[in-house]
Amino acid sequence: MKESQHPNIVNFLDAFLPDSMELWVVMEYMDGGPLRDVILNNGLTDDQIAYISLETCKGLAYLHAHHIIHRDIKSENVLLNAQGDVKIADFGLCVKLPNQDSKVTGVAGTLHWMAPEVVKGDAYGLKVDIWSLGIMVIEMIEIQPPYAYEEPSQAFHLIATSDSPAITTDETLNPELKSFLSACLCVEVESRATAAELLEHEFLMEASEPMAVDEFDVDSDCSSAEFSLSLLPSQ
Repeated sequence: MKESQHPNIVNFLDAFLPDSMELWVVMEYMDGGPLRDVILNNGLTDDQIAYISLETCKGLAYLHAHHIIHRDIKSENVLLNAQGDVKIADFGLCVKLPNQDSKVTGVAGTLHWMAPEVVKGDAYGLKVDIWSLGIMVIEMIEIQPPYAYEEPSQAFHLIATSDSPAITTDETLNPELKSFLSACLCVEVESRATAAELLEHEFLMEASEPMAVDEFDVDSDCSSAEFSLSLLPSQ
């Protein structure tokens, strides 16, 4: 994490070993909390979804250029601050590959965001993060990921055997957003987009620039945050 300094990654600041039992790690403070809280408390417009996706893609492109798979991309692991910055957090499951085309095995991540190749136990590479990004975009549209109300065993089966997950609002989706999801949620790994390719996608060109946070309220136990981003129109 110390080597991964990037504007779209929650940055490591310092570490201390006050005694032999505990390691204290100081990380950048993100006062907006996780994207998950924003999804639960605010409806997101297409340009807000595009902005969050763009900033997350920038972080993934950096990680993937350094051969790092995050393996747990989801709204709970994407944090925001009061300036509207979007940063990837929680590297507890990440793995560094020897090179860009290397593969690993082992089921890791959070079930509903896992790529089919992970669930099936196949060897996989960097593009599992792209599938998870697509699922996170569905979260931003529909509040929950696909198969959220299924039993875990059934969700596991559906991810492993189904085509790209269906979206209940598919008929009303912005065509560029629909195309972006198709690029992320391609079951055939070779046809799935890379993070660098997604940065050139027309949907992300719709992303607005952030201004400031209009509202920011944290409840007394700091368990949830509610705020909304005010966005400038694209220039």
